Amino acid sequence: MQHRLGKRLSWRIEAQPTIQHVRLPKLLLQPLVENAIQHGLEPQLDGGMVTIHVSAEHHLLHIRITDNGCGMEAEALHKLQKRLQAEPVMKALSPGLGLLNVQYRIKLYYGEQYGLQVQSAPQQGTTVSLTIPFGG
Repeated sequence: MQHRLGKRLSWRIEAQPTIQHVRLPKLLLQPLVENAIQHGLEPQLDGGMVTIHVSAEHHLLHIRITDNGCGMEAEALHKLQKRLQAEPVMKALSPGLGLLNVQYRIKLYYGEQYGLQVQSAPQQGTTVSLTIPFGG
């Protein structure tokens, strides 16, 4: 993505030093970062910034992927949130549905109480958050 967008893409990782070694299931964050770039930043002529913020508190790991891109209209956001809450497992594993696949995997690995939350507003960007158990 950096090669394709060049200087139009900036990124930053913010993580507490004590949790930089934490291992996550493969491909848990990649689809979230990829979505931020493809849907949030690529449509903008100037590109933008993706920030990954990771912190730990009370045996929970909090991860936020934020872009300052084009954001989503309220109706599109509502549809996405509804799908994240109710999508059947087989549909979640279909190609091209990265967020649903990640949501399914989080619930499978960590339990039904965990999953993705999405916040967005037009021209203000999007934030995808997840909280999972952390033994550190």
